[in-house]
Amino acid sequence: MFVAWRDMLFAKGRFTLITSVVVLITLLVGFLTGLTGGLANENISAVQGLNADKIALANVAESTSEKDPTFSDSQITREQAKAWSQAEGVEESTAIGISQSRGET
Repeated sequence: MFVAWRDMLFAKGRFTLITSVVVLITLLVGFLTGLTGGLANENISAVQGLNADKIALANVAESTSEKDPTFSDSQITREQAKAWSQAEGVEESTAIGISQSRGET
């Protein structure tokens, strides 16, 4: 312990530099965590804003390798939408379209 205290007293600049680097890395991780959380929230905010109890997706075609339905691959026919609106316990059924876009400046 004595050697550590002696090193800290004689090499103050080095330990200050190491401490400042650790603090800056901690701040960077904190900022990136906040940015990631915000972007994730923006990514799903359109679906959360629907205020729907349930969202029905069509089965994915057997030709795709994905097992679970996705918003971009799901296509519901008029007959399927009509069947959902007439199902027991369903008060309202509305077909929606969700698409992704990319903008560049």
